[in-house]
Amino acid sequence: VAMNDLSFPGFPTFPVVHRWHIKHFGTLLPKQFVNQGGDPYLYELYSRFGAADWEVRCRLENTIGGDGDARYAKHNINWRGHILSMNLRNLKKIVNQN
Repeated sequence: VAMNDLSFPGFPTFPVVHRWHIKHFGTLLPKQFVNQGGDPYLYELYSRFGAADWEVRCRLENTIGGDGDARYAKHNINWRGHILSMNLRNLKKIVNQN
């Protein structure tokens, strides 16, 4: 589930995932992630299986990071290629086993 972030409209932020994800992947995000891209990665990963939702009635505002300046150095990675493809394959394999 992604939240409706007033500081970054139209962007899936503050993901809420079930413990099932941690049980099967061993971690929230692949090791390549530093501090950027995790929210849309998780949303994209599960949206391919119809298992991502956007909670528009819940509104919050990220005052520390978000789309603008942050109190930390942002480290973006290219998660849309190999990282996403590899984990889509892993997720498909896990789902098919259950």
